[in-house]
Amino acid sequence: MSIIEIYGRKEQLKMIKKLLKKYKEQITSRNIKLKYKIHNEFIGKLYVNDQNDKEIKTIHNPSELFYFFNISDNMSAREQLLEKCGLPNYNKTSHCFSDSTHHTCCMLGPEARKYADNSGNPIGIASEDAFYLRYGKKPDELAPWCTCKFYFTL
Repeated sequence: MSIIEIYGRKEQLKMIKKLLKKYKEQITSRNIKLKYKIHNEFIGKLYVNDQNDKEIKTIHNPSELFYFFNISDNMSAREQLLEKCGLPNYNKTSHCFSDSTHHTCCMLGPEARKYADNSGNPIGIASEDAFYLRYGKKPDELAPWCTCKFYFTL
């Protein structure tokens, strides 16, 4: 388990918690525990637990916080690409960035999703399902997806 201690002013911690909430599933799945402590200056500390907590790195700039997630990160390159594309890692996205074809991240609009579904390629529904799984709501307009070509621009 990795432990990340984040020290800062109350309003700083509130903002950081809100930002990291977006990554809650990944933080949990990678067995990272976050601890927040009020302090008059920002300090971040990364510990890796190997029988005893061993401090790996300390930072003093909030913009370096994501360094901790990279250093304690066991995510594969594929999982990182899914994250950047805005897609969850589950059965309907298992082909994304894992074969020799589906290496383009695109945004599908409502018309493109409908067109694809009607043509026998149900990526419209799949992209909406993935969006719902990732964000907890149906897409209003654009939904991310991975494809072999960037031809869905509607």
